[in-house]
Amino acid sequence: MALAHAGMRVSAMERYSRSLTIAGLATLTVAAGLIWLLLSEPVALAAAVDHGDLTVIAAAMGRAIVSAITTLVSYL
Repeated sequence: MALAHAGMRVSAMERYSRSLTIAGLATLTVAAGLIWLLLSEPVALAAAVDHGDLTVIAAAMGRAIVSAITTLVSYL
């Protein structure tokens, strides 16, 4: 009986671990994008933060992602 209970606990830990890993990767991706924007478009990022407008940040991140994908495809 104790082994079955321990097996269920491992399964629950695996589920939480997987969820935390996905959340951590998403957070890391957003943080890396914001750092990239800070280096590549500091004026747009500063204006967006000053006005509290997230659409400017989202548009700038979209442009950065498209630019990165275009650059990668051009190398292929």
